Amino acid sequence: MSGASPAVSASSRITRDQPLAHEVGLLSLTNASDPKYLGPSSGITFARLIYESVPQPQGLPLAYARQNQHEQGLNVPAQSPVPSEVVQVDLPSMAECQQYAETYFSASTFYPFISQDVFYTLLGEVFRLNKTSTWESRLPAKLALAQVFLVLSLGARFLETKLAGDFGSRELFTAGIGFYSLEGLNAWYLLHTIIASCLDLGLQRRDNNNKEKESLNQRNIRHLRSAIFWSAYSMDRTLTTILGRPLTLRDEALDREFPGFDDNAEVEEAAIHWGRKGHYENAAPIGPAPWTSYAACVYSLRFDRIIAEIKLMLYRVSRSPSRFPWPTDVSAWQQEAQRACIVLLKEVQDQQPGRLPRGSGPLSGVTVQRLELKYHQCIMLLYRPSPQILRPSLNAIQACFTSAMKTIAIHADLHRFSNMECSWLSAHSIFVASITVLYCVWTTPAVRGTTPMDVCIKRAEVALQLLSFLGQTWTVAQEAGQKLAKLINSTKEAHDAVPAGVSTSGHQPDSNTSIRNDPTISAQRSSVDGTHPDQGESSIPPVDGQSFLIDELGILRDLFDLGWLDDVSDGNQSFFGAEMDVS
Repeated sequence: MSGASPAVSASSRITRDQPLAHEVGLLSLTNASDPKYLGPSSGITFARLIYESVPQPQGLPLAYARQNQHEQGLNVPAQSPVPSEVVQVDLPSMAECQQYAETYFSASTFYPFISQDVFYTLLGEVFRLNKTSTWESRLPAKLALAQVFLVLSLGARFLETKLAGDFGSRELFTAGIGFYSLEGLNAWYLLHTIIASCLDLGLQRRDNNNKEKESLNQRNIRHLRSAIFWSAYSMDRTLTTILGRPLTLRDEALDREFPGFDDNAEVEEAAIHWGRKGHYENAAPIGPAPWTSYAACVYSLRFDRIIAEIKLMLYRVSRSPSRFPWPTDVSAWQQEAQRACIVLLKEVQDQQPGRLPRGSGPLSGVTVQRLELKYHQCIMLLYRPSPQILRPSLNAIQACFTSAMKTIAIHADLHRFSNMECSWLSAHSIFVASITVLYCVWTTPAVRGTTPMDVCIKRAEVALQLLSFLGQTWTVAQEAGQKLAKLINSTKEAHDAVPAGVSTSGHQPDSNTSIRNDPTISAQRSSVDGTHPDQGESSIPPVDGQSFLIDELGILRDLFDLGWLDDVSDGNQSFFGAEMDVS
């Protein structure tokens, strides 16, 4: 960042006023200028005892000198030599840059690891560089230019997707990578590099300095350090869930407060107790997050922490009770987690414009929709088959089905107004939701009794359209779309093969009425024709729904972490057969 590095904190000093309950510290190693994090096993307690025992003049003058120099020079620009290759840079106009930057920041509210104010200051420094060939920022010129160009390229790319135009995102990205490029651009390995850097700088630990005495600049740096760490945390929870891998950093290893917060009381609570002081049922809720630019991020992080707890409780490999105090009643824990998700979703929805108390800052409608997607992700992860619950109850399957249908509908609404994120993460979310819908109708007859098959197929076709759109950019969406198209056609054929008069569910609501009442389906009617030829007596016999889904998905089953499809309740193996009737 421009100005002082968020890696440096006043907590890097070893002082008497820091608590001894859990000894940590940030020390400058060798001659490095940035302090590094040392945990409780590093001997920092012994070092502090030595410090306390020596005469004060023989303390740690170098550390104090560095800290004092840092505090005195927080806002003092420092001229540095400019490499010859960056004396002149080819930037768009200032108006274009501001448009690209505004688009980027409006689309990345869940990951606020870049300060908007600092970025715009940095952008001004880059324009000044073009005019004067001098560089006055404390950030190295090449790193600053890489950051500016990459932010602008992402903003331009968002506009290209939204407006179907060419804003030069490729050229901006190429320029940014040319200034600062890392080897092996793989999301999983880059994530671990980010996490390792955060741990190296101690960003996961709370700041023990007196909050009342800190300057505005120190406060902003503290919040930025929190934002950087929690953005990395959110990325970790997202990727580990999608890829079905262990959590990189466990929640009990961190106590950093949320960005915009001055204490870490909420972080110290269990994730599913985020809104309560003490016991979930009886205590009063904690007040809403401070209305800063971090509000959307904080709500997103609350869902991320719940996701982490769900993975820990239901998707663990080791079931040994001696390794962790696991809940004795997993079903009750699931219900408690669902209640926490519902309470959190309600608070998010209450922050929409027109539903707020005076003085509160609203969340935009698009932000609320994206947070609703996180809610439905939590519900599907909570109730689909898992290592701890191989055969979910009927209510659990119904909850999965409902959230999957909602997930597709929300993505369709976002796409209708060009607000859907054009990323492989969106493709993953849509594909898993559509597979969940088909899984439920193939294996659970009661689901077909609550929602007409025409509505289910129509919703899957909407998902197919969304994947086709994303496939223009992401090849993984193309393959997922091909698999989904085949599954939809097979579902239609199997449904049409059921002889007339044979019920596949407990009742058959008026499908036309249901479709008319579904705004998402109505919105897509012009581009998705839900009718299909009457195939009469199909030669396709009732098939094993479980095996069919697994065979059709092929390698995508592992790529999208769909191993839970292996576990289907006994008695639901055939599809649309008379033996599956619910009456």
